[in-house]
Amino acid sequence: MKSIRYLAISSLVAFILLFSSCSMEWGKNVYYGGLGGTVKDSDSDSPVSGVSVYVYTEKSARDNSYSSWLETGGIYTDSTCMYKSTTDSNGKWSVPKIIWTNKDGAWGDDYDHIPVWITYFSEEYGCWTEEDKIEIVSGTSNSNAVISKKSKIVHTSNLNLIFRDGNQNVGDTITFTYSYNDGYRNRVEKISTNTGNATINLSYVTESVDVRIYDIKTPNGCWNNVAAMTEKVKDASQEKIITIERKYYDLGESGLSGTVTAKRSFVLDSAGKKIVRPIDSLKVVAKVNEKTYTVYTGTCTYDQEALSYSVTFS
Repeated sequence: MKSIRYLAISSLVAFILLFSSCSMEWGKNVYYGGLGGTVKDSDSDSPVSGVSVYVYTEKSARDNSYSSWLETGGIYTDSTCMYKSTTDSNGKWSVPKIIWTNKDGAWGDDYDHIPVWITYFSEEYGCWTEEDKIEIVSGTSNSNAVISKKSKIVHTSNLNLIFRDGNQNVGDTITFTYSYNDGYRNRVEKISTNTGNATINLSYVTESVDVRIYDIKTPNGCWNNVAAMTEKVKDASQEKIITIERKYYDLGESGLSGTVTAKRSFVLDSAGKKIVRPIDSLKVVAKVNEKTYTVYTGTCTYDQEALSYSVTFS
């Protein structure tokens, strides 16, 4: 009999332990309910996709997390938040199961309600919160309980670049790099153009943005690199003219070399004697893209037999 009694007691203890392990808090009822809503653009009333939604069952947890973001700005995230969702293409989001405990439910053991607090984040719309608490009821989905509207905080601008060689268009291919901070991260991109014009599309959440333009050159190296420059952009569109001065032309490893000969016909003096007027120096020039560059200036030699003047350069 004692063994049977001990077995019964052991079974009862095991049952109690099992029951207590399945309960979040001893002596309290477990409730759960869902929550969902929609995020819309406050200017167009259209749905907004890709918004991160954080649901907190304690106001202090929501406020502490949001206060930390206010101090640092940037991208909002909270890995400690248990209930998260993201809006779909229709702007809808859903957290199907939020769990809480309570000793005495508002409507007996079966039904209860609980307040929750919400924070939203989107790179285009920023970070914001529901000012008021949202009451959810256990055993229900509360799927359309919250509709939140927000205006975009992203500014878009164009910076138009015009590359000029003096007052002429640049026909060579030009590459350059630009960078700026959009308020969340540093953006860097390399651009190539063969028209002498380029447009940089900018998106940023700050009042204005400083765009750095640098490493301006052509792939074949025939242009001198232009020093880096910084433009402050805050209007919808802004134009920047960049003048590139070409001081030399890259002609490869062999360079430019050869011989220039100037042959002159003789003339007769008053006595009928042949004479040739001397040439002290000869200037060699090259014309590239309608622009003239001097490649040699120096003395030349005279060939008496050929009656010609020549200079060899390299």
